[in-house]
Amino acid sequence: MSVTNTANNGYSIWFDHETGRYRAAFDPTTHSPSMIIVDVMSDILDIAATEMDQLFYSVDTDALDELLPPEKVGPVQVSFEFSGQSVTVSSEGWIAVDYPRGENTFDRADE
Repeated sequence: MSVTNTANNGYSIWFDHETGRYRAAFDPTTHSPSMIIVDVMSDILDIAATEMDQLFYSVDTDALDELLPPEKVGPVQVSFEFSGQSVTVSSEGWIAVDYPRGENTFDRADE
């Protein structure tokens, strides 16, 4: 796995070569999933958040944050498409982003 972002922006992100997914970890007690998803996708796609599709076009952001509070009993996961990528987010504080087959994610992940 290669670390691609460990800044103090509320999450860590890396590329898992075994699964072909980007993964991110965040603290769900201090950050809402909807805000972290936008930041993570911006880093993965290497574009400004303002240049991406708006998250609310893919998922109801208020409902997403209500479904994934950290105080839920047991883990909850929600999957959806966002900016052409398959995204799964968990109430346990992780996000997984699948790239379509044929995309060269290894060069970007090793930067």
